[in-house]
Amino acid sequence: MVRKIKNKKVKFTQEEKVILSKFLGIKLAIFIDNLNFSKDTKELLINLLPDLAKEDLIKFINILEEKYASQETELLDVEFENELAKIAIKHGNAQKEVDEQTLQKMSTLFKKRK
Repeated sequence: MVRKIKNKKVKFTQEEKVILSKFLGIKLAIFIDNLNFSKDTKELLINLLPDLAKEDLIKFINILEEKYASQETELLDVEFENELAKIAIKHGNAQKEVDEQTLQKMSTLFKKRK
């Protein structure tokens, strides 16, 4: 593994490689566990991992991360839409009540004028 610092390639130390590998492994496990994939699909993905080159594995983790972020955003969008609908209904009901009160007052005023 190589990292770039100010356009210079610097090799990771063995300790850094171990830390990075553990981090990527945990990240991968979290994404596979939490994505909306069937059990069979998850098992297939896990079985493919040993055959991936390091660069491909990192690309794969990044793809899973994007998928996970998209999935979580969809859930938040649905929750947000539900909250907006509740507010709209509440506002609509409040507006209806104000309209009814206004009509009653107008009706009372017209009756008094007659």
